[in-house]
Amino acid sequence: MKIIVDSKVFVKKEFDDEQELESLINSHHETIFNKDIVYIPQKIIQTSGGYGTVPEAIVIDFSSKCWYIVEVELAEHGLWSHIASQVSKQIVAIENKDTKQKIKRTTLDLIEKKEALKRKLIEDGMPELRLYEVVERILEDKPKIVIPIDSEPSDFRTWITTLGYEVISLIVEKYMNIEDGRIAYMIRGTPSFAPPEKKDEGREDMEKIAPISEEAFLKKCDTPGRILFQRLKQLAAEKKHEWKARPQAFCYYVVTGKGRFCPLTLWPNGLVILKNFMEPRKEVPREALDRFREEIIKVSDLESKYDRLKQPAISTREGDLTDNEIDLFIKAFNNLLDAINA
Repeated sequence: MKIIVDSKVFVKKEFDDEQELESLINSHHETIFNKDIVYIPQKIIQTSGGYGTVPEAIVIDFSSKCWYIVEVELAEHGLWSHIASQVSKQIVAIENKDTKQKIKRTTLDLIEKKEALKRKLIEDGMPELRLYEVVERILEDKPKIVIPIDSEPSDFRTWITTLGYEVISLIVEKYMNIEDGRIAYMIRGTPSFAPPEKKDEGREDMEKIAPISEEAFLKKCDTPGRILFQRLKQLAAEKKHEWKARPQAFCYYVVTGKGRFCPLTLWPNGLVILKNFMEPRKEVPREALDRFREEIIKVSDLESKYDRLKQPAISTREGDLTDNEIDLFIKAFNNLLDAINA
């Protein structure tokens, strides 16, 4: 096969070795998948029996809400002599709970380093405190097995139907310009990396999952979270607002003559401030929001976050939030509520 690019003829060539194909996948993983991913290259994973294996990569995809095990191969290695055994070891290893915990910790660590990805996820409506839960939920599902390979060996299609996992084969071909030695690569296959249709996930959850009970919620909270829960519940009763249970959190709803809106959501591990729900509302005076900001950025966890994020969060884990900071926040929030035009 030949490819013509701007009158230049590229002819098909074999890969020098598997490392060349590995380097290609590593260098262009955001093109192959998308930019909303955490890419974990060559992470050793172990079966429950302690057998270690190293896939080319593990990919956590926040757009498609799924994850992939990437195993780079060359067809010449043989399906039964090498490829099948490698993939089988990796499937057994990812069923190990310790392996999934390691993948989860690594993913969360890498998100902290990928500021652009973290900021995009938060701006898309995924509160910082929910990232842990989202990663956990993604890893609860079976991964897809992605096999970049130069060609499919005999029996390949029959073999993948026996695995019980979705397998995506990416056929990668190498081409060289015979005049100047330039290299081009063609990737063929049917990857299902496109994001699914967007849904109102919050609404879908509310319709399908029962609200959490106070008792179950408080059991998940550390002391600062339990104190905030009681203070906000009491404040809602005093103001004739709503303190409403959701499947995994409690929401504070401000009720006015024009309707209601939610400025705060309390999760078991933190409080999320929904700035993007408050700032556009006419009944919330701009000067009151400015005073609220000036007060709550004195909370250490908000000092560097409040102005950067649409939904900044305060950790309520033990040792992260003091009693004085809780008092400061409740006072500032109470003052904001008093300023709202009912």
